[in-house]
Amino acid sequence: MTISHARIRTDHASDYFVRVSKDWIHDIPGLAFNDRHAVIPFPGARCELVAGEGFLDITLTANSETRAVMFEHLLAGHIDSVSRGENLKYEWEFQ
Repeated sequence: MTISHARIRTDHASDYFVRVSKDWIHDIPGLAFNDRHAVIPFPGARCELVAGEGFLDITLTANSETRAVMFEHLLAGHIDSVSRGENLKYEWEFQ
C-alpha cells in the first residue's frame, strides 16, 4: 500500500471538504463525513480528510503510487473548484 499526505493551510478547511463530500455522496457508496472528518472510499484507494484549526489534512491510502498520484490530482482539483479562488498549496509526501 502507498500512503500520501498533504496539509493545506486554510481557514476554510471544513467548508471545503463538506462541499466536496456533498458533491460526491450520491456517486461514492460508503462516503461518510461530518463537519471535521470525512472518509471517501475510492476504487483501489481510501481518502481521509481532517479539518483542523487553520489547516486541512488529506491522507490517501492507495494500492499503488500511480493510483495515489491520480487521486491527489482529483482531490486537489475538486477542492480548488470549491475554494472560491483561494490559492491553496498542496505539498504531497509519500509516507
